[in-house]
This record gives sequence, structure tokens and C-alpha cells, in this order.
Amino acid sequence: MLLGHSHAYCPVTVTGRGDVTILQDLDEDDLPSFYRAADHLLCTSRWEGFGLAIAEAMACGVPALLPADLATARELVPGGETLYRDTAQLVSMLAGPCLPAPPLHETFDWDRNVATTLGVYGAMLTGRAHSGCEGGQR
Repeated sequence: MLLGHSHAYCPVTVTGRGDVTILQDLDEDDLPSFYRAADHLLCTSRWEGFGLAIAEAMACGVPALLPADLATARELVPGGETLYRDTAQLVSMLAGPCLPAPPLHETFDWDRNVATTLGVYGAMLTGRAHSGCEGGQR
């Protein structure tokens, strides 16, 4: 099953394959069910700005198989458990026992990120009030 816009931007040849389904523009409320139904999330990207789908799948307990040279891969899978170097290693990973999903690193916790962001804003506002910058003066 292919999710996202890959088919629109990089056409996938599925002629004669009845076992491939392409889904696009799913409602975000439906995504966790699709992730949880998967054995793996396979990323074949050469570049990812952040990798939101990867993080979402991992948050749902689905192992994400990522190219080892994908820059965001080391942030999302710091232990490298589900990173592959080449096609042969990927095929081996897919043929072997289902890999457990490594936990999503704690830096990707929404509550923690909200608290940290609010703390930064609070510190900025407090610093501004104490530095004589009120009223738009610098």
C-alpha cells in the first residue's frame, strides 16, 4: 500500500499488480489506523526535511525502514536498528522476522516540545521586561 503523494510526483509502475493500492490525501484521523495495520513503513527517499510520516509511524509502533544515508534517519532512529545500506540489506530485513519498532526519541514528544517552546517564549518575555525594552524601545 502506498500512502502520500509519491505516485503523483514519482509515478510508480503497478501495471498488472493487483496487490498494490495507492492512497492519497487521507484524513489525518485515519492515518494512525493505516500505520498500525502495516508491518513496516518503508522510506525510499533520498531526502526528507523532517520525516513526519516516519515519526508518525514510529509513534504508532510501526518500524520504519530507512536508508542509512538519509540525513533525518539518525535523528529518528539514533541506534540505527532499522536503517538499511543497500537493496540486499533491505530485502534481508523484509524477509527476516518482523523488526520491533524502536521507540521514538523523547525529543519528539508533543507535551515536552510544547512545554519547552512555552518556556522559551516565557524567558524571552521576561528578559524583555527586565531589559528596558517595553513600549517598543530598544
